Amino acid sequence: MRHLPWLASLALGSGSAWAACPAPPEPRMLRWQDPLAARPGPDCPRPFPAALKGLPLGDGGTLSLGGEWRVRVEAADRPDFGLAEAADRAILQRLLLHADAQLSDHVRGFVQIGSFIGSRRLGEGPTDVSRLDLTQAFVEIGRRNGSGGPMLRLGRQEVALGSSRLISVRDSPNIRRSFDGVRGRFGLGKAQFDGFWLRPIQLRPGVFDDVSDRNEQVYGLFGTLDMQPAGRLGFNLYWIGYERQQARFQAGSGRERRHSFGARVYGAAGSWDWDIEPVIQVGRFGTGRIAAWTVASAFGHSWPGQPLAPRLGLKADIASGDRDRNDNKLGSFNALYPRLPYFTEAGLAVPTNIMDLHPTLSLTPEKSVDVTLGANFLWRHRRADAVYVPPLRPFLDPGAGSRFVGTQFEANVEWEAAPGWAVKLALVHFAASDSLRAIGARSSNFMASSIGYRF
Repeated sequence: MRHLPWLASLALGSGSAWAACPAPPEPRMLRWQDPLAARPGPDCPRPFPAALKGLPLGDGGTLSLGGEWRVRVEAADRPDFGLAEAADRAILQRLLLHADAQLSDHVRGFVQIGSFIGSRRLGEGPTDVSRLDLTQAFVEIGRRNGSGGPMLRLGRQEVALGSSRLISVRDSPNIRRSFDGVRGRFGLGKAQFDGFWLRPIQLRPGVFDDVSDRNEQVYGLFGTLDMQPAGRLGFNLYWIGYERQQARFQAGSGRERRHSFGARVYGAAGSWDWDIEPVIQVGRFGTGRIAAWTVASAFGHSWPGQPLAPRLGLKADIASGDRDRNDNKLGSFNALYPRLPYFTEAGLAVPTNIMDLHPTLSLTPEKSVDVTLGANFLWRHRRADAVYVPPLRPFLDPGAGSRFVGTQFEANVEWEAAPGWAVKLALVHFAASDSLRAIGARSSNFMASSIGYRF
């Protein structure tokens, strides 16, 4: 492999030895959200990676360095709902390095470069390979990182808003999603508002050749209100505008100008947690109009004091489809830039013209090990509309068949092997419905495993 495995020897060590060192970043964070890190104390046994954090700069500034290395292996015996001519195999590797410079109490700079290499039996996709590129580079004006207050950020950046249902990164694919543009933040009482204008990055496989996609733009205002204690009850209220020069749905192709108006309530009480988010979309598609909607929900109940700390969860979603391709009204919902994968690691479907029920059971056999088992039942919302696959492409139109698409059975294991190290395994079996089998689709199996290190 071209990315050297020297990271392993630098990071492994006993848990007690790491107690005096700054903690590694939370694996689920965006890297620009890493908290300000203190310099390691004299009892920290390894200078790496703790010595890369909180380096002093002039006039009270600090510099923190970090990165990520990950190798992911994928295998699918019948990709694309079994319609592909051959099985698919892939090995994908990414290396990210960043510098976070807090130049003063009000000025910050963040730069991240990435190298993404790999091979895929059926041919590399757009999110698989980019030899070397600038993944993030922005200047931020506002209070010191993590202290809140007004903020203005300009440049290339990763963005995740609210539940990540409409704007988020894609972590499972080799290349994460980023945008070029501007984002600002201000507070009003206990509420916080984010305003933004962004263009997604158009990925290219060469060296420093990624550019803004001039065919798409997204803009809007996103409000958040977290009640005290933080995270126990919260609300989002937002408007997101989206424009795309050339869009394709089952109803046809044309220019898309879409506005999403959404609300979300989330929180927890005792052992229960919930997350409910309805969205209405209006706008224009070609010469017609858009009238689409979705309701996404997730509920859970935990038993933290019991053996294995079980949690039962249920997700239930409806994303509208198009009723009639000839009525000059597009009813297909567009999730814009959602987290990927959305339903399971197999990435078979996106939340457009879809209804799903997704019960899960999560277990924690060890503090560092999480196991999730689930079944994802999928139906089309409208028979007249297609089944859509990532990023948003009409793929299967079973015509007059039943709405039932199939069931995905999943098993996921995540293991924090050592500070900063993560090992993951995902297994998915898709059982195709009779309607899909009638047009040549078949049941399929998918496996993804990865090992990664963040510092």
